[in-house]
Amino acid sequence: MRLENMKEEFPKMPDDIREMIENEVARQIKIERPDFTSKRLNDSIASDNSTTANSRTTTDCPTNADHRRSINRHRSARRLSARKITAAAIASVMVLGSTVFAGTELYRIYKEKVGNYGVETSFGTDSTSGSAYGKAPDELPVVKITNNYLPEGMVFADNEKPGTMFYESNPYKGGISMAYVTMDDTTTQNSLKLLDTNVTYSEELTIAGHDAVYLKREAAFDKVFYVVYPEVWCVLQVYAGQDTTKEEAVRVIENTELVPTGEVYKLADAYTWSDFAASKGEGESIPLQLTASKDDMQNTHRIGESFHINTVADTAEKELVETKDITATVTNVQVADDLSLLGDSEYIDTLLTDAAGADGRLLPNTIQYIKSGNGIDTLDEIIQTEEVAQKLVDVTVEYTNTGNTELRNVLFMGFFTGIEENGDTFSIYDRASHDGTKEWDCVSCTSAGGFGEMQFYDTHAGERKNNYISVIKPGETITVHMAQIINEDELKYMYLDLSPSSADSQFTEQALAQGYVDIRQ
Repeated sequence: MRLENMKEEFPKMPDDIREMIENEVARQIKIERPDFTSKRLNDSIASDNSTTANSRTTTDCPTNADHRRSINRHRSARRLSARKITAAAIASVMVLGSTVFAGTELYRIYKEKVGNYGVETSFGTDSTSGSAYGKAPDELPVVKITNNYLPEGMVFADNEKPGTMFYESNPYKGGISMAYVTMDDTTTQNSLKLLDTNVTYSEELTIAGHDAVYLKREAAFDKVFYVVYPEVWCVLQVYAGQDTTKEEAVRVIENTELVPTGEVYKLADAYTWSDFAASKGEGESIPLQLTASKDDMQNTHRIGESFHINTVADTAEKELVETKDITATVTNVQVADDLSLLGDSEYIDTLLTDAAGADGRLLPNTIQYIKSGNGIDTLDEIIQTEEVAQKLVDVTVEYTNTGNTELRNVLFMGFFTGIEENGDTFSIYDRASHDGTKEWDCVSCTSAGGFGEMQFYDTHAGERKNNYISVIKPGETITVHMAQIINEDELKYMYLDLSPSSADSQFTEQALAQGYVDIRQ
């Protein structure tokens, strides 16, 4: 099976779970992190940007990681998660190995409390000798998740590939996500312990004849189930959001099957429970470039100034070529108290509409200032809460093909990055540490306001119908409108990054070379 096909078979996971496995998987299979010229990476980024409008590149507070479109944003300003790498796709290959075994021993799944809010989960046999439960064969068939029940009001994120579901009235902000890892070839109760933190309640239970552990966490996806399927040699992981009851999640699991696809995979290449247990919470910390000099910022542009951008596109002769033939010009920036600047575009989604009241005006953003707990002895603590007015910022960008070749499926992106200017030094703005307090280290927002990737584009194209321009002929100019909701008191820090490797949490080499656009209000 091709890697890209296996990626499609793998159900999407919450970001906090995905991040736990990316780095370890990347190490195991010795892949390199791709740059923005990867077509599949671009499609993935563009799809996330188009359909996960408030995704952030900042590291989340330890106990409140966001699910795809969750509008809670949590900042810890000192490390960057590698969400944009393709290891997530490879991870999907590694977790799919599983098979059916006859005559298996009786397996139990165990939990053990650690401190006040930590729980270690392990599994093995009931054998008092502590011996291993046996070995798996070297070659395992791939299975896929089949869901035979949906709670009322829920839909699948992808009807052809179940495993992720959400309420139509609350899209992408909760629901249920499923994944699974291969059981190790040999395991005892006292080995392969998986530590979860910020757990306020836990219990062992049986679901449809399978032993399981249930955890209630302080997190966006606050319900976690680990369910042992020894007959298919894997552990099913189920993550349910705050909008889903425990009872509904259990009923979904009761009506979930793991069906062999006919494909096979080697156990030696599988991502196993022990790999997951070892890598959880040990994601690579990547230093952030949080400051820049006046010389670093010398390429900064003003409204009305044209400049070349590095991006990718297709030509009549070849798919996916790097091009510097596209120039960008920010021609207009408008600020409004409502969504009227967006007109009646079909691309206005619930993330934006949920931020407005019945009269159409944007509601205040409630911001919580949080002191992070360690998840074992202490939980997160809300230190302070405030309400901040929100504004919609609409930017008009003209893209022009200055070359001699017609370009198709031209990738474009836009990020609002908060930058503070202090003499000859520029710093990435971080609300959590802006006033120098040590009382809190991250913030959580109840609405959409904040820096990051654009929440609205009026031009969509490409295979996924997202932020691509379908065709630009030589000499032609295409006008794109992009918009995002910003906290009113942060407008004075607002710069625009139009590079495909955009990030709101740090200065990037490409953004500095290409130049930010100063659109501070």
